[in-house]
Amino acid sequence: MSVHRSILVASVAFVSTLAAAQPVGLDALSDDALLNDLADRGLSAMLERAFELNHTPDKKRDAIRATAALSQLARDGEKLPVAQRQEIVNKVVAGIDEIVPSANDATQLARQADALIAAGVKLDVNTLEYWGPSTTTQAQLRPVVSAAITVLDRVELLTTRQVEELAAASDPNDQKAVARIEALENLNQYAKQTRAMAGYYLALCLDGSDPRRTEVAEKSLAFLLDYDFDGNPARRNLKVVLGKLEAAAGKFDDARAAFDEAIKMQPRPPEGVDAKQFERQQNNLAFEARYFRAVVEVLAKRPEEAQKFYDQLLAWEKTSGLADDESMATANLLLEYRILRARGAPADQQRASGLLMTLLERRPELESQVMTQLRATISSDTPVKSLEPLLLRSLMSDAQQQVIRAQQEPSFVPEPAVLARGVEAAQELMARLGVDKSLATNSQFLLAVFLEAQGKKTEAAKAFIEFASAHRDRVELAKSALDNSQRLFAQLGGLGSDDPAVTSLYDQIVPLSIGEPFNQTELCYDWGYRLQQSGRAAEAVPFYRRVKPSDPRFNASRYYLMVALHEALDQQQNGKADRQTICEEILQLSAQVRASATAQMSTVDANGQRVLKQRVARTAILAADTARTELKDPARALALLNGIEQQVSGLPDGTQLLGEAMFTRIQANMQTGRSDEAVKGLVELLNKSGGEQGATIVFNMLGKLEADYSAAETAGDRARMAKLQTDRAALTPYLVQWSESDSRAEIKKSVYSYRVYDAETQRLAAEFVDDPEQRSVKLANALKLFESLDTDAARQQYKASRTTPDPLGYDPQVLLGISRIHFAQRDWAKARDGFARLMSDHALGTAISTVSTAGQVRQIDNEVYWEATARLIRSKINASDNVDSVKTFLREQYVRWADRVGGTKWKAEFDSLRAELIPDFVPDPLD
Repeated sequence: MSVHRSILVASVAFVSTLAAAQPVGLDALSDDALLNDLADRGLSAMLERAFELNHTPDKKRDAIRATAALSQLARDGEKLPVAQRQEIVNKVVAGIDEIVPSANDATQLARQADALIAAGVKLDVNTLEYWGPSTTTQAQLRPVVSAAITVLDRVELLTTRQVEELAAASDPNDQKAVARIEALENLNQYAKQTRAMAGYYLALCLDGSDPRRTEVAEKSLAFLLDYDFDGNPARRNLKVVLGKLEAAAGKFDDARAAFDEAIKMQPRPPEGVDAKQFERQQNNLAFEARYFRAVVEVLAKRPEEAQKFYDQLLAWEKTSGLADDESMATANLLLEYRILRARGAPADQQRASGLLMTLLERRPELESQVMTQLRATISSDTPVKSLEPLLLRSLMSDAQQQVIRAQQEPSFVPEPAVLARGVEAAQELMARLGVDKSLATNSQFLLAVFLEAQGKKTEAAKAFIEFASAHRDRVELAKSALDNSQRLFAQLGGLGSDDPAVTSLYDQIVPLSIGEPFNQTELCYDWGYRLQQSGRAAEAVPFYRRVKPSDPRFNASRYYLMVALHEALDQQQNGKADRQTICEEILQLSAQVRASATAQMSTVDANGQRVLKQRVARTAILAADTARTELKDPARALALLNGIEQQVSGLPDGTQLLGEAMFTRIQANMQTGRSDEAVKGLVELLNKSGGEQGATIVFNMLGKLEADYSAAETAGDRARMAKLQTDRAALTPYLVQWSESDSRAEIKKSVYSYRVYDAETQRLAAEFVDDPEQRSVKLANALKLFESLDTDAARQQYKASRTTPDPLGYDPQVLLGISRIHFAQRDWAKARDGFARLMSDHALGTAISTVSTAGQVRQIDNEVYWEATARLIRSKINASDNVDSVKTFLREQYVRWADRVGGTKWKAEFDSLRAELIPDFVPDPLD
């Protein structure tokens, strides 16, 4: 099963030609040359004496000893025992970087490269070719091949340089010089050819998923393809090598073609070549071509095709008289073994194991190789489910040793395949019923260890968390697992990470850490804050309650507990008594927060004072809102807001807070029947504020209205929704009056926006009026407001209010409001025309809107688009439009938007329309 052959018919006379030109005798050598010559001849005693006499530095001694090892390989490699030969190879590999840069004898280097390949490469290459990939063998072979390549590169460099120097200095008629140049060129070519073969060896050393494997193989292919021509007497050999390289590069079709050509070739012996020797050589090549034609299909994971070519190989061997060749019979057995493994069926796996036993019986000297390769094969080819627990433990032990060595030797990098085997084995043992509980538990812990060693820190942290959660009874091991998960979380960037998979670990680690048996209660504040920030206020409450007074964040926890209780009121459907109790606690906490903030004010810096001042202001606003909405005590709410203007003054978000406070104050005044007082207070504040600040206050106040309305809508609280809309409808006309009467230019710019907002507010308020006559009156009033905005003068105001060009010539919000009212008034033709224009002009966008939240871009349903589309269809139906065109339009929506039709709010309406108009319609996926 030899693989190292000459690729081309190259001259071998360069050795004697160059040797004859070299100086001879120790007297002709310099000190360095003397040392190298002694090393080359294996005269170790004289070499060591020369080191002493010349005071040779230790580093140089090591390099020359490595040279001596190379020379020993070149001289005695074939005769040395395997263990001694491997020891010498390791010594060469360790010192190669010191040897090569100072070596100048290209002939000697070429011999040494050949020796290194013969002693340290050939056997392992044969193993990888015939057994298939093995991480152990690949790791062992890779540095040896790299060392050989380093030597060959030096030979090529030296011979290139020497040819150039001789050519420049020699007389073209000097026959000795010409012969010398020719010999050097032969040596240069030989180095390149051997280097190309070494590229194949290196490719075999690399994992199939490593992109370097393809890169290395293609580099050798690029060189060798220049020799693929009819006149090359070694072309059949070259085709076999090309096929192997193509297969190593993963280019299976090209590999198949190369081997097929090699199989078909019937070269004749050149003149002067022994016919029998030539025939043996051709039989070997024919065997390799047929054998590796089947191997290509194994690598391509086509076992049935591989079997076909294997059968052809066996038939050819019988006709060629090679069926009894022991070497080929062993190779055949290994190929059959690989094909059976590739099939994967349990029966095939059993047959494969039986073949290995047969091989051991026939070739007991291969036991070490068989066992090594078998263990390597288990992870890549054998499902772990088929392995006995002992073999699974063995795989885990291999991986564990890799981890331990990496901890002890910082420069050591664990073999990925070994770690992968350990992971698979651990997972299998965890999943098996009937496996010893202790073994399964240890497997779960080691799984996390192996995942971390693989660099999968996120997965490892999760595995440690799962272990700590599942095995709290093994306290020390569980604590170790939890500590590891916390360490990995910190290494991954913690909550500052951009990876959601990392930040989600926090939600598993912290609650686990707080509970038994870990009791890290110092994390209660952090976890409560996390829950609250993620909208789970009710869940945050018990954790805030557990924060100890000794915790430096205790005062902050009281504030956030108060906020969480307030938020929880909107999330929970508590009984009246429960809500009363929660509200009283909120007010008690608000008093504590204000008192503690006042006490702390003199102990903190300016930034801390600003935080405390903001906390006091927010506490007042929150407490007032609770008193007004939950306790129905508007007078208490107004009292809590006394002096709020001074409290928010100078704060970064003071304008926003003031807007929220004004909303509560206005609502409280309205509850006490003092609507005029509410509006008066707002107008006075707006008049006192600068134009821009006043507009911001209004914006924030209206934002609070929108937020409250959305919360009520989500909760399905129609009564609260109606109250909020009624209050807003009472307020917005005054905002219009204020903005129209204000002379400041920046306020004048907002007049149009306030008018649109007022019109929409009046329309929404009308929808919550139950009495049909009153509802009709309010809708008519809202329509007048919208129609006053649908004039040339108003459109000019709209255009002036925009910061971008007006592409439509009208305000889509105005036309939308008018169309909505026509729809509510059952004026189907006008509603249809309005919605149709909006859709035709693409004024409402498409069904999907792109929004950016905290830097994250995401797509959401455009509910306004779906509202207009649904109402357009209903208007067309009720206006007795052509029903076929309506059905076509509805079908188009389903074809274009599929499952997203209707968004969230309008999906039920579209389901109804579909059932009504096109019940049998099924969208064609090709559409």
